[in-house]
Amino acid sequence: MTFQKEDVTITITKFLQSLFSSHFLHRNPYHHHYNDFKMRFSKISLSFLPLLSFVTVMANEMGCVTDYNADTDYFPDKVQVQYSEHWTVEYHNSYKIVRNTDSETSYVLYQCGTPVPTMEEEHDAVVSIPLGDVGLHYTTFIPYMELLDKRSNIASMAGQASWIYSPCLNKMVDEGDVTMVSDINDVALLGETNVDSTLPFFVGVGTENVFETNFEVSEWKETSLLSIFEWVKFFSVFFNQEKQANEIFDERKESIDCSRGNADILASDEAQPVVLWGTRSDYCGGWDVARSCPNYYCELANTCRATLLTSMEGSVDSEICGRNYMTTEEFVAYGKDADIWIYAGHDGDFASTLEAYPELKEFTSVKNDKVYDVSGQTMDAWFGVRKVEPGEYGSRTSISTCVLTSMQYELTYLLFFFQIYFFC
Repeated sequence: MTFQKEDVTITITKFLQSLFSSHFLHRNPYHHHYNDFKMRFSKISLSFLPLLSFVTVMANEMGCVTDYNADTDYFPDKVQVQYSEHWTVEYHNSYKIVRNTDSETSYVLYQCGTPVPTMEEEHDAVVSIPLGDVGLHYTTFIPYMELLDKRSNIASMAGQASWIYSPCLNKMVDEGDVTMVSDINDVALLGETNVDSTLPFFVGVGTENVFETNFEVSEWKETSLLSIFEWVKFFSVFFNQEKQANEIFDERKESIDCSRGNADILASDEAQPVVLWGTRSDYCGGWDVARSCPNYYCELANTCRATLLTSMEGSVDSEICGRNYMTTEEFVAYGKDADIWIYAGHDGDFASTLEAYPELKEFTSVKNDKVYDVSGQTMDAWFGVRKVEPGEYGSRTSISTCVLTSMQYELTYLLFFFQIYFFC
């Protein structure tokens, strides 16, 4: 919806004239001054015309502009990057420039129905927005789209349907509304699945693929709960959904702040136990642990004043995963004395891992029944939802640590979950 400058001036003038004629004249004994005021106000209202020399758009356009005006700001709803370190956005009247500073890529997004901007700088893509159908490389991108009410825009997914945790998206796959592409770098496969290579695709950094337009996403490089979650704003700029993204982000931040405050109340001032964050990865061929801080798991431990074990060591050099991992012997030596074990399992649940590696039964955390498995709702849920529900998944993990760092409390994990999370 737009207002021309004349409309605004006439509307304000008529409103105030009506206001004073109906209330000022009948209720004020000095109503004979009304005509003088009316004349003065008319002059005042005309003096505002230079300030109203633009067209005001009330909200970001969800369709195409039909009456383009170069002086119009078509994006009154904007986002600001507050926590994320790997993307930026700058706004112009009819276009935005989004940059992934991690991958050194940039995208010009111009409002549908406005001229394609002439750019001196070269960019990786110049596209009209809001976007329609898109493709997603990773399942971790799905929740960002769902939070923005853009699930129906997902036309294709890379990988296997079994990796998708979202029941609604799975239903769309079953009904043929979403096409799975097992290898997005296979031209022949695109022909077999009838997926058009012009479909814009959100992909991981450096991903080789046959799609013409790529938007690279680096949420995995962020090191805090809020910086990871703030990528919901990144996705929003492609759909003109900034207003919704801001509301969602502010709501989640408030929830996190509340959980942190409550966790701080429960955390003991006594000597805090040591926390092991580790899991077995058969795919990578070794044991994966918390490698360094800052990171989201460090943030959770610090919230509860716990000591988190971190290590960059490991003699298993995994070519397929691109870094080193620990052998079982190294992992046992590293983590057996930790008081708490957060098991972020890649391959199965903790029970099956314990059965496969009986030496783990000698861990202090195992003996004392202080092991917490994040895969309660499957690992697909952990990977797919953790990043966009920091107020829930983040606080659950943090809470389980806080419960155990306060040794004087013997209440259950569930009770503390209710105490901390649901009171926020």
